[in-house]
Amino acid sequence: MLLPEWHPMVVHFPLALGVSSALFLLAARLVRDQRRAATLATVGTWNLCVGAVAALFALATGVAAVVDLHVGAAAHQAISTHLKWAIFTTLALVLLAVWRGAGSAWDSRPGWPFVVVLLAATAALVVTGYRGGQNVYRYGIGVHGAISAGPAAINDDAVRPLRAPHGGGVTALAGQFFHQSVRVIDVPQRFGDAGDVDGNRPINGAVITEVPAERLDVAVKDQTDHLAAASDHRRS
Repeated sequence: MLLPEWHPMVVHFPLALGVSSALFLLAARLVRDQRRAATLATVGTWNLCVGAVAALFALATGVAAVVDLHVGAAAHQAISTHLKWAIFTTLALVLLAVWRGAGSAWDSRPGWPFVVVLLAATAALVVTGYRGGQNVYRYGIGVHGAISAGPAAINDDAVRPLRAPHGGGVTALAGQFFHQSVRVIDVPQRFGDAGDVDGNRPINGAVITEVPAERLDVAVKDQTDHLAAASDHRRS
């Protein structure tokens, strides 16, 4: 079904049209020249009406995208919050489009009450888009092979930069690297012909295992002895 896959593309239209309509209609209210104000008001009204329709389509594709989506508790809460903001914002944009499109001439200056409500709805629209982005970049929702458990699933030690001790060289840096625990992130992706996951396993998931550092002690000791022997041979 293509409808869920359209959501990442469709969401940009209500964002762009909603924000631009607020700017155009605010400018139409502030500009003194009547002719320029009429042009700004007409463009802003068109953007608002088309943006409201795009918001309805974005909401429909978003709801279709989360049907039968298996994610963790944190990601599920993030999706629920994003959906609530999306419903509120879409309803506000539709009501504002009806208010502006049917309640007054499109080239007329908007009243201050309308402009204030429109700016508030635009702020809600920006928050909705921000939370949608968090769902993707923070929780990996909608990204094949991403970690849906959120950033807490990865320990900061796994990405900590290596620094050699003061006065140490390459050997000390290599020893520090080998002694650190190695975290292996294995994302199960076993898809069938129809795109389903075998064994009813969720698409977005991660299994984090830790390789004990004791298994690397022998390799580190052998490497250190080899380097020391090579150094003594060079001196002799």
